[in-house]
This record gives sequence, structure tokens and C-alpha cells, in this order.
Amino acid sequence: MADVYGPVFMAKLGSIKVMIINSKEVAKEIYTVHDKLLERPELTASKLLGYNDSFLTFSPYGLYWREIRKIAVFELFSTSGVDMHMVSRAREADLAFRALYVRWEKRGKPKEGVLVDMKQEFIDLTANISLMMVAGKRYFGENPNCEVKEARRCGKLIREFLDYFALFLLSDVAPVLGFLDWKTKRGMKRTAKGLDKVAEGWIEEHKNKRSDHGRSENDYLDILIKILGQDKIPGLSDTHTKIKALCLNLVLAGSETAIVVLVWAVSLLLNNPHVLRKAQEELDSKIGKERVVEELDIKDLVYLQAIVKETFRLYPPVPLVAYRAVVEDFDIAFCKCHVPAGTQLMVSAWKIHRDPNVWSNPEQFEPERFLTSNRELDVGGQSYKFFPFGLGRRSCPAIPLGMRMVHYLLARFLHSFDLARPSSQDVDMTESNGLVNHKATPLEVTETINIRAGDIKRLKDSMMKECEYLKESFTTYEVLSSYIWKLRSRALKLNPDGITVLGVAVGIRHVLDPPLPKGYYGNAYIDVYVELTVRELEESSISNIANRVKKAKKTAYEKGYIEEELKNTERLMRDDSMFEGVSDGLFFLTDWRNIGWFGSMDFGWNEPVNLRPLTQRESTVHVGMILKPSKSDPSMEGGVKVIMKLPRDAMVEFKREMATMKKLYFGDTN
Repeated sequence: MADVYGPVFMAKLGSIKVMIINSKEVAKEIYTVHDKLLERPELTASKLLGYNDSFLTFSPYGLYWREIRKIAVFELFSTSGVDMHMVSRAREADLAFRALYVRWEKRGKPKEGVLVDMKQEFIDLTANISLMMVAGKRYFGENPNCEVKEARRCGKLIREFLDYFALFLLSDVAPVLGFLDWKTKRGMKRTAKGLDKVAEGWIEEHKNKRSDHGRSENDYLDILIKILGQDKIPGLSDTHTKIKALCLNLVLAGSETAIVVLVWAVSLLLNNPHVLRKAQEELDSKIGKERVVEELDIKDLVYLQAIVKETFRLYPPVPLVAYRAVVEDFDIAFCKCHVPAGTQLMVSAWKIHRDPNVWSNPEQFEPERFLTSNRELDVGGQSYKFFPFGLGRRSCPAIPLGMRMVHYLLARFLHSFDLARPSSQDVDMTESNGLVNHKATPLEVTETINIRAGDIKRLKDSMMKECEYLKESFTTYEVLSSYIWKLRSRALKLNPDGITVLGVAVGIRHVLDPPLPKGYYGNAYIDVYVELTVRELEESSISNIANRVKKAKKTAYEKGYIEEELKNTERLMRDDSMFEGVSDGLFFLTDWRNIGWFGSMDFGWNEPVNLRPLTQRESTVHVGMILKPSKSDPSMEGGVKVIMKLPRDAMVEFKREMATMKKLYFGDTN
């Protein structure tokens, strides 16, 4: 659109006029000459999740914003403030990268390496670093420093928090249609309430340690308690709430930029092996093989710094920056256009960073450009041709921390591992359409796996031999659900001490009297759960697991259980509650008709179709079993198609485990 409409163009989002700026000259004029006529627009997420605009990032200009920004610039993100957490950042990097090495080691140190979803690894690592700097907490990955249950609960809330801030809401552009956001707003309020309890716990824990032991935690929360707790900032009320708001703001700001840039940088390096080779040669030359990279080494890694800048240029974390609302009319001299009050402004960093009038070979990944003519450019936005962190007086105050994290983690990663693409094809560089410039390539893949009739029979025969003393027979569903549950747990490498839950959807239409309660239609199913620790699941035979599934299904037919579950379903719908207490260990294995496409149709079968209305947790199906696929594929007569959704690396592992299990239970049928 910029190529068609020129340096600026006006669009309308709902009832709000939005001006998109695609010219560095126009951007410079607006954010220098007219910057005082600009204000932060109001955002629903900031009000509901940010303690009514108490985040520094989204608070309006005024005394509060000025005083808090001073604290951010001179205390939190000063050189000494960033240096204060150097050791904790190194410790988190050690834990994360050692876990990757152990994963490779456990698989027999294969020469071809192991497939890793580095986006998820970077998400966990940067979130842990941010949390350690803010509150001394580690919630993600394999080594949480608190109870597993607390880590899961808090980690889930923080992920929801980050996801909600990236959403586009009608309320922000067309207030008259804001009622359509009711479900998202309710989710935001629920997440805000949960996070408020988490932040409250952090503060109480810090205050108790200070009063009991007379010592501080030496993290950002401790600094905020010391400064804001003195009530010496004029005009600042309810400092306790402001401390919680700033803590969560720091978690949000501390991880998102680093995640985006690290993922894009690694992707670019994989697609440009000559650049990757030069980066690793620099690391070997400056650091050597006898020690790991330290943050103090970054100043000597000139080529790595150029790689980071070039990544920021091609893939700025936020493509549209400097989001402002115009509070008073003004005219732009450069393009002779009038900007009325009420207009919202955005600068397209993505477009200006790729403008051929500004950059040579703008679409090419050439870190060398920052070693020659653009050597003096920094990310602070002073040049108005390169500004990944925004423009004007509201540019990001956390630039020193963000740049330190990105440089250090990328250097540690490249110095610790050899990288290669999983196939001969280039890494997909498709960008997302959200507010944050994530890679759009899905982290999860969905595949259909055929399990043929002969294999099912051999599996059943093997199980019958295992449990002759029980004199039990097993249905195809009971056999395969146990088999897939075990394989899936192995593929995801779940914590052995964690809980894994199989959600079984059982058809109950034939046992209901009357057939369906008032307000429900279609065929009815009910959930029952089989809960094991991951270690119990691994150590149990498939026949033992299948027997647990069979017993759980019998529970589903009990009148008292059905009545209680119907009450629970209505409560969940009313409260919009979520199933808590488990993480990746929970999944539903259901008949394909359970997915929700045929909710208003009655097939007359006893197998499950839908219980209406569906709750949020019931509407997501990770695994689907098509029990009668032979009509569309005669070769599958008597077999089952399994639709499986897993992260990419876990899918590879699932297939590997399936091949091993097939030899054990089915015999080598190849």
C-alpha cells in the first residue's frame, strides 16, 4: 500500500482515522516538531490488564509517566541496573543450553543432531530471565525454582497475558461494536485477576524477607519497593498497585522483543550459511573453545552486533511503531497535508527499513552494511531511518536491557551449538499479521496416521496375552487411546513427576432418560478423566492403561456422575472457567464427530457427537480418531485414522516412538 499511496496515507478502522507514515522525512517532522501534540491512545488491554493504564508503556503523559520513566531510565535500565543481573542471565542461559545438550546426549549423541523448536526454547528462556530479574522466579522449562503446580499456574497466566496484549479488539477502533469483544474482555479480566494474585505474592514474599532477615533480593521488584514504598513521588497514589503494574510491565517488555529478534536472527542465519559461518568464526577467534561467552565479550563481537542490527532492520519486532493519538490539529510541511485532532498515527518501521531510497539492496540480509556506511547507526531511532524501538519521547526506555539480552543469548547459542536446517528447503520466513512481528510458520503440525486392521488385531492379541488373568476384552478405542497416550507422553518429554490426563469422551445418549436435558441437542457425550503421573504412564503396560480407560468409561454411565458433570458444564460456561492443574499432560482423544462440525445434527448413533453448549476447554481436540474410514479409503477397511497435532520436533519423536512400539507389539510387519 505504501508504494501506491506514497509517504503517508489515511485509513479508517471503524470510527477512527489512522494515518500510516512511510517516509523517514515525515516521521522526523512529526516526532520532532509536533511531538508535544501527540498522546498515547487508550487501549482496552491496558485498562483491563495494566491496572487502568498504570503500565509505563501505555500510561498517558503527565506527572506519573515522567516520574516512573525517570526510575526506568536511571535505576532499572541504566548501565549499573542492567549489569546487576548479569549473573542471573548467565545462570538461566546455562540451564537452558545445558538442557538442550542433555537432550542430544540422551538420544545417543547422533551426528545429525536433534530437531529442536528453538522458538519455544527462546520463549521459556527469555521469560525466565525476565522473571528472575523482576521477582527472582523461574516458571518455565525443566527447572522451576518453585512448586511445579505454582510454576504451571503462573506460567499459564503469563502466556495468556502476553497473548492478550497482542490481540486486535473492536473496542479500540469501533467502540459501538465493543460488545462483540465480551468474551475476550472477560478472559482479560480473569487473567488480570490471576496475575494480580501472583504479583501480590511476589511483593509479600519480598517484604517478608526484608523484615525477617534485613536483606533484599537485589531484583527490580526490590528496587521498586524501596523507591515507591517511600511515598516521596508527588502526585503518586496507591503505590502498592503501581508496583504490581510495573512488575508485570517489566515481564511483558523484557521478553517479547528478545523472543522475536532471536527467532528471526536464527532463521536468517540458517538461510544464509555464509553469514552463520562468519559469526561462528568470530566467536571462535574472540572467545575460543575453552570458555563460554560472557556479556563483557559483546563489545568485541562486531560482526554479531551487525547481524543483530540487520535482523532488527528486516524484521522489526513491532512493524508499526510510535502509536500516538493527535490531540491538536497540525500540518505536515513535507507532504503538505493536514492532520486533524483525533487521528491516530503509526510509523511503518517495516517499510522505511526496506525503502530503496534509504537502503541499498534493502531486501537482502547483509550485516556488512552496518560495518561500513551505516556503522554509526544505533537502534535508538535518532536517524529516523532505523528505529526498531520506536520514535520520539516515548521510545522504549528498556533498549539497553533488550540489546544486552539479544546479543548475549544469540552469542551463547551460536557458540554452543552447530546449526542446520531440518531439510534442504529454506526456513519459511512468512511474517504474522499481528501487532508483534512473529514468524507465521506454525510451531505445531497436524498429521494423519493410519493404523490398519491387521496392526490393531496384533496389538489386541498382545494385550490379551498380557492380561489373561483379567479375562478382559478391549475395544479398539481403549487399545489405541492407551497406545497413543503413552507415545504422545514420550514424544513431548513430559516431566516424569508431572501429571498427565487422558480426557475420554464417552457417548451417553442411550443411557439418558429423558434422552437429552432441556437446552441440549445432538448426541450427548460426557468427559471422564484417567489421571497418572508421567512416570506411572511410562512404567505401566498398555493393557494396564487400557483397563483404567475401561473402568473410567463405566463411571460415565452412572446417573450421579452424569448429573454432576452436567452441572459442572453449565458452571464452566457461566464462569468461563479453564481446566487447571495440568499442562501439556492434558489432551482429549475422541471420535472425529466430536470436533464440533456437526453439532446441530442427530446421527442416531450412540457414539459421541456433541454436548451443547461446548465449553472452551472442550472445543479443542488434539487427537481425533476416525473409527470408520474405509468408505473414503478402502485400503483402511477395519482400520483407524488418527489425526495427531504436536509440535514439530515432538511429531518426529512420536513417529520414532511409534516405529519402536510397532516392532514390540505388532511385530516387524515391514
